[in-house]
Amino acid sequence: MKIIIPLEEHNGPESKVSEHFGRAPFFAVVETATGSINIIDNGDLNHENGQDSPVESFASMGIGAVLCNGIGAGAASRLKALGIRIYMVELAPTLVDALERYESGSLMKFETRQACPGHEGL
Repeated sequence: MKIIIPLEEHNGPESKVSEHFGRAPFFAVVETATGSINIIDNGDLNHENGQDSPVESFASMGIGAVLCNGIGAGAASRLKALGIRIYMVELAPTLVDALERYESGSLMKFETRQACPGHEGL
């Protein structure tokens, strides 16, 4: 399965996890079967709230889950509609921390009440 994690920087496994999904400058695409990590640019970084967001580009990538520290209700709704699960990583500081938390099986699935206020489209 492929997992997306929003990042603040392009620094490999020690990259800082972004506080907010839609405003992340980069995304890690992690293939859980192989452990491969590919960090990509957020081509939709400057989108407007409620407009196209990075979610649309994930539909054809075979993404099964998103791990994030924060996400808006609009992006969360679009991800869920695509069948992509969302997990909150409890303010994980780095990519490797987020992956370790996911692999431990202790993360809770996102609930709508956890959406970032004021950023419905992200």
